[in-house]
Amino acid sequence: MNNKSQKKETSKAVSKNQFILILSLLYSPLIICILGIIIYSNSFDCSFHFDDIGNIIQNRNIHDISNLRAIWNFVSRRFIGNITFALNYHFNRIDVFGYHLVNLLIHMCASVFAWWLTLLIFSTPAMQRRKITKHRKIIALWVGLLFVSHPLQTQAVTYIIQRLASLSTMFYLASLALYLKGRLVKGSTFRSAVFFAGSAIAGLMGMLTKEIVFTLPLAIILFEAGFMHAGKIKEIFKSRMQLLYMMLPLFFTLFIPGMLMLKYKAGFITKIFGTIPSQRPEDPLLSCGIYLITQFRAIVTYIRLLFLPINQNIDYDFPASLNFFELPTFLSFLLLVTILAFAVWIFPRRRLVSIGIIWFFLTISVESSIKPIRNVIFEHRLYLPMFGFCLFFVSSLYNIAREKYLKALIPLFIVIICVNSFLTYERNKVWKDDISLWSDVIKKSPDKARGYFNLGSALHQLGKSEEAKYYYIQAIQLNPDYVLAYNNLGILHVSQGRNDEGMQLFKKALSIDPADARAHNNLGNALRLQGKTDEAIEHFRKAIRLEYDFVQAYNNLGTLLMGQGKTDEAISAFKAAIRFAPDYIDAYNNRARAYLSKGDYDSALENIRNALEYDKDSEQAYLTMGNILITQGKNEEALVQLRNALRIKPDNIDTHIKLSDVYRSLGKTIEAKAHKDEAFRILGKVSGNMEKNDIR
Repeated sequence: MNNKSQKKETSKAVSKNQFILILSLLYSPLIICILGIIIYSNSFDCSFHFDDIGNIIQNRNIHDISNLRAIWNFVSRRFIGNITFALNYHFNRIDVFGYHLVNLLIHMCASVFAWWLTLLIFSTPAMQRRKITKHRKIIALWVGLLFVSHPLQTQAVTYIIQRLASLSTMFYLASLALYLKGRLVKGSTFRSAVFFAGSAIAGLMGMLTKEIVFTLPLAIILFEAGFMHAGKIKEIFKSRMQLLYMMLPLFFTLFIPGMLMLKYKAGFITKIFGTIPSQRPEDPLLSCGIYLITQFRAIVTYIRLLFLPINQNIDYDFPASLNFFELPTFLSFLLLVTILAFAVWIFPRRRLVSIGIIWFFLTISVESSIKPIRNVIFEHRLYLPMFGFCLFFVSSLYNIAREKYLKALIPLFIVIICVNSFLTYERNKVWKDDISLWSDVIKKSPDKARGYFNLGSALHQLGKSEEAKYYYIQAIQLNPDYVLAYNNLGILHVSQGRNDEGMQLFKKALSIDPADARAHNNLGNALRLQGKTDEAIEHFRKAIRLEYDFVQAYNNLGTLLMGQGKTDEAISAFKAAIRFAPDYIDAYNNRARAYLSKGDYDSALENIRNALEYDKDSEQAYLTMGNILITQGKNEEALVQLRNALRIKPDNIDTHIKLSDVYRSLGKTIEAKAHKDEAFRILGKVSGNMEKNDIR
């Protein structure tokens, strides 16, 4: 064989080896991602829930991707997360598929980073010579599979707004993995610098996603102390370079407190450490002390859920602890101290087990420490601590089985992953819609009012008024001061023609909370229906004083002022509504009507065009534009707009009558008669339906 042939064969062999190496590196991430796709395949059509409404659907700050200032001003310390929601809204509007797709991609990436970080740990000086390192590939794969499949992850994946938890965790794990990779690079300062830069960028992105990334610098120090030093930890202090590696990340701990101080300024201490109301009305105000001792019990519940993920709940009925020496609280504290002491004791011999435990406590500490949060327990708070649990669980199984029974672990772990995957798939069914979610909550928290209220709201939106009423009443019986329930029950009564009963409920809400802007707005609407315009206007003004950006109250106020002939004041009210909500279609339509009453056709048309920029299917906008053009004598152009209105709502009697009049003015009698006949046909159909309803 000549030299040329030998080189060719060598080249082929090298290429084959490179392919096998790449394949061996990719097969674990592929398995993790395929499992993630399978178990979350039934989540893509799960509806928006709970905080999704206010933070995405109704959050106008994220509805314009080009308005970065509005996105930043909404919650600046969560800017990166809100950018992703703005991108989703830009491309998907309120189609949930795109949101769930992004959430799943983030979850799979976080799971792959959990696998990679585990693999890197085995390359550190503290782990290189340990027996467990021989099996690093399978152990890293198990960590990734457990992370991607655990049922507790569903709340951070399927609940759309909790992307903030999964995305910040993805950045957290990526930053730590890149840091560790930079530390492990030998002989290339440039390559190390690239990895460190990547780590810093990922860390910064995480800190601009959610506050839980506050502990990242401490996690880096934990890994330095636990894995980068095979000898005693005191050896860290012998080298200035090692001290620098340890101290630099500490500067990043100032980032999130700095952001909070910029936001709250003089009220920083009060805002962070002041008392807040509990989500359970029967609980006292949550102080730092009460919240802290409650978290002892909450963390024990989290640990139980990690090992036994059954009876999951988005809204646990979890009472606050009032006294440290209450038996459940004190025993929980003793258990947690014992677990931490165990982690310290086994550190020299079982570093993976020890650091897995320490990771759990470190990463849960941001939301389970002394800063009070209204909901004392939430499953998505376990998304980041889950990595520590996976590291602890897998390495503990290995240490129990050792080399002798290692093969027996494989079928056991397959069973665990299959059970987890099944539970995750089933849990996603609960997230299908608000009816299924809040029905599940009522079963598991039957004495908590919020589940009943939210189920009532879901039924109300579906037009199931009597069922909704039942659940609103149940919520009020459980919590007699539930202002939202009184408001919604009042709206339901008004919509059914029982205006007086609705007003009494709004007044009851205001007797509980005189500063409730919604109740003032609702009472104003009820008074308007009774013809008490001046009283209604006063309540709309009160609503605005209490909530300066209450756009519906501005619009309602403007409508009444226009009815009183105060056109300029009405235009100012509509202008305020549009200033706070540039996509508020009703305000544009109403302002167009106000300009039309003044004879300002150009301004009226401009408002309608603005409305149509935000909603090309606004039937009212096309109808209003048609009326303006008719007033201007532009009947041919008016026909185009009226036909657009009819395309959106074919059974609108007013539109058919308008079209009939316009066609008659243009001498097109056949078309005019056709639309007039259609208007009478629709009217007859409506009358027939009304008679049938009366009979029943």
